[in-house]
Amino acid sequence: MPWDIWRDATPEEEEELLKKAEEMIEQYQMEPLALIMLETIKPLVYVGGEFGRFFIAPLLPFLDHKADAFIQTFEQRRNIDKLITAIEVKMKEKENKKREEKKNLEKEESGKGTRKKKWWFF
Repeated sequence: MPWDIWRDATPEEEEELLKKAEEMIEQYQMEPLALIMLETIKPLVYVGGEFGRFFIAPLLPFLDHKADAFIQTFEQRRNIDKLITAIEVKMKEKENKKREEKKNLEKEESGKGTRKKKWWFF
């Protein structure tokens, strides 16, 4: 029956879509830009979802049911907030990892002893 595409997205589908979005943002290293965009459009996500349904609705029977699940997922502010939080956590983890690597590199360099001076340094 073609009308079963209008069913609500399950919480598992929502989590899957949010995880995919997070992975794609991380893959293309677009975290800061994604955060700015998501914070900017957060007040209008419901309206955007309705516009998306209006323009995509004639095509939904031909598309997979994931299109409507995608719209349903990203027209809810709580899901946008979840995505923002997940991106921020990933960014902090990356920052902490870089900080640890830098600290370890500095320890290795300081453990090597004094640097040899070149002849032009007196």
